[in-house]
Amino acid sequence: MAYNPYFPANYNPYMMPYTPQQNQQQGQGIIWVQGRNSALSYPLGAGQSAILMDSDAPYVYKKEIGIDGKPLPLTVFRLVQEDEKQEKNDPMKDYVKTDQIDEIITEKVEDIVRDEVERRLSEFSFKPTRKAKNTED
Repeated sequence: MAYNPYFPANYNPYMMPYTPQQNQQQGQGIIWVQGRNSALSYPLGAGQSAILMDSDAPYVYKKEIGIDGKPLPLTVFRLVQEDEKQEKNDPMKDYVKTDQIDEIITEKVEDIVRDEVERRLSEFSFKPTRKAKNTED
């Protein structure tokens, strides 16, 4: 074989180039299924996975097949519409600021004292009674 500057020295024209297999699906978009049973029966090859959207309910399924060909458990996600007006899950919303503590304690003590005073006054209140007519007059 003659020397060719365009090919490397160990080039063999009869040898096939190695191309690794890709186990990922190429941009299939949304795969629609009808219910959980349809998602479970969706065909996939060994080592593949797919995201499936339920057309009947607000669910998304992730189906995976292991390299050995055994199906992995179906992962189910529920779609929930996020409301912008809804308060975000702020863990600090349940806490009181230090400058508000005195005010809150004062209000609570005043409420307790007011309720106790009203309760005690209601126990001692006199109910008006009719005077009996004097029979002596």
